[in-house]
Amino acid sequence: MCWPASSDIWGDQLPGVRQDIAGLARAVAGYEPVVLFARPGQEDAAQQACGSGVEVVSMPVDDLWARDTLPVFVHDSGTLKGVTFNFNGWGNKQKEHANDSALATAVLAKYRIPRIGTPVVAEGGAFETDGQGTLLVTESSVVNDNRNPGMSRDDIEDELMKALGVTKVIWLAGVRGQDITDAHVDCLARFVAPGVVLLDQPFPGAPADVWSQSLRAGPTVLSPPGTRGATP
Repeated sequence: MCWPASSDIWGDQLPGVRQDIAGLARAVAGYEPVVLFARPGQEDAAQQACGSGVEVVSMPVDDLWARDTLPVFVHDSGTLKGVTFNFNGWGNKQKEHANDSALATAVLAKYRIPRIGTPVVAEGGAFETDGQGTLLVTESSVVNDNRNPGMSRDDIEDELMKALGVTKVIWLAGVRGQDITDAHVDCLARFVAPGVVLLDQPFPGAPADVWSQSLRAGPTVLSPPGTRGATP
């Protein structure tokens, strides 16, 4: 996890956001180890808020979104490695992100975990995998000039297969510009088992939100490895 560091990002909401993060960290720490990265000079406050059950590590950070800024971890022939996806503040929508851009590489260096580089700019929340070779991703969040100008979907797909070791990519169209992530798939669909997907949909009668619009846009699918997807 990461400790939200900047009032320039959160304004007067920062104390409440920190309180929520501390509460989440304490709750998770009751069941499994929690490491929380805090900006130098903020470690003591973070430790006091989170309690002794949370390990606070000094590391330059800007915001709390560890899911998006930390490496995506893979196993390569039994060796744990981390893929760094060149975080750029969700297409430069968040102007203060220099520390978070460097965080993935810094964490891998600290823990001596081998790094896998890629030219793709993305965030961890942009990807959902079943752990057996299938990847879900929205075009709006990755095939987007605010992250990967000049790269086609095929170009990006090839790089994702190399970096993550996946063999099948399922593309959802997504929705551009209506939230800071350009509609990450992680708020829309999650694998609960290989071949089993849990979808997040509005309650009947509720207004559609950005993620449900992503679903209605319809998927484009790459099915057999090495072939290209087409819009059904």
